[in-house]
Amino acid sequence: MAGDMNLAAPDRSTMVELNRTTLRLWQWGDPNRPPVVLVHGGWDHGRMFDGIAPEIAALGFHAVAVDLRGHGDSGRLGGSGACWLAWNLDLALLIGYLGRPAGLVGHSMGGGQALSVAGAFPDLVTWVVCIDGLGPSFEGTGDADHGELVAQWLEGAEALTTSPPRTYATVEEMAARRRRVNVRLPEQWALHLAVHGSRPWPGGGFVWKSDPAMRIGGPGPFGEGVLRAQNRLIRCPVLALTGSEPDQWSDLSADEIAGRLVDMRSARHEVVAGVPDATNLLRLVNDKRPDLAIVDVRMPPTFTDEGLRAALDLRAAHPAVGILLFSQYVETRYAAELLAGGAAGIGYLLKDRVADVADFVEALVRVASGGTALDPEVVTQLRADAGARQVDGARIGLTHTLGGNTATVLVSLFGRD
Repeated sequence: MAGDMNLAAPDRSTMVELNRTTLRLWQWGDPNRPPVVLVHGGWDHGRMFDGIAPEIAALGFHAVAVDLRGHGDSGRLGGSGACWLAWNLDLALLIGYLGRPAGLVGHSMGGGQALSVAGAFPDLVTWVVCIDGLGPSFEGTGDADHGELVAQWLEGAEALTTSPPRTYATVEEMAARRRRVNVRLPEQWALHLAVHGSRPWPGGGFVWKSDPAMRIGGPGPFGEGVLRAQNRLIRCPVLALTGSEPDQWSDLSADEIAGRLVDMRSARHEVVAGVPDATNLLRLVNDKRPDLAIVDVRMPPTFTDEGLRAALDLRAAHPAVGILLFSQYVETRYAAELLAGGAAGIGYLLKDRVADVADFVEALVRVASGGTALDPEVVTQLRADAGARQVDGARIGLTHTLGGNTATVLVSLFGRD
């Protein structure tokens, strides 16, 4: 039911007792590999990473998505709503539970948490990827009146005890609500998030799993000075990613982003021009003319082969743009058609067979430079399919890099030996 996106369930799901609460962990990959902790945004949950976590695990990591306290299946916040430092300590203890320093991937509030933990516990964090999580803009806000903030906090706490939670008749109604807030969220993803982020209400209908105390917030001081002091403590590399669309949920100017990063010892900022579907992919390539487009074979709306068909259109319209297809399986029909016009600037890698980040980056650079990167299994299936159909064609040279081994091979994709 969860969006019909054919997403694989987590390899394992566990509950752990840490910091006087219970945390739900969703895990992918070998627990003996280096851990990567994925931290969701406010009002969300760990299953938001169901798409990317298996890909991180396929790169040789132990991916662990956590439901922060007050979210998903984890323990509640209590009545105060003052939880930022509690989340910091929860995550630090979680990394200790995993047994070795971890990389952190955080989205929105989770990105802020990743940076906060990296500053407070630098020995526990090896690197941070912060996705739209550099914090809000404080431009024009002036000094906060902390007495007024405390009064608002107390009013919110009192209202929480007298207001029943909002209920929804169906999970589909909840998904529609999410799409009104995030207008570019695909329908299938909205339903996936609603299915895993809701629970039945005893009086009928459904409610969100997130703790209503999240609405209260905390009365403590928070501003540009606090963030910059935190960032000066961060020692690990940081990659800050922001979106390019006007509704990216980040109102920071370029100067404010630079100001947030300048105090970190090793920080880089990238604007990511992501697209929700094949139509927008083609439109964006027309506008930006990138060196390389990384295309998932499964794209909305059906999550079957839209990415491959988009790659065909992209190659016809922009033959100089490199195309790297990334998939969990081999789809030979459109792939053979794509390669029939020449393999230069084409890549096709299988997610669960990319075992090394350096190899993956090397494949990206090669394809962007006009080379070819094909998983050996892709080559095998294309040859088998071509032999069965007795399609004639030319031999091509191609280089593949997977699992730490590099080899150049001469294969006949479309012809017979």
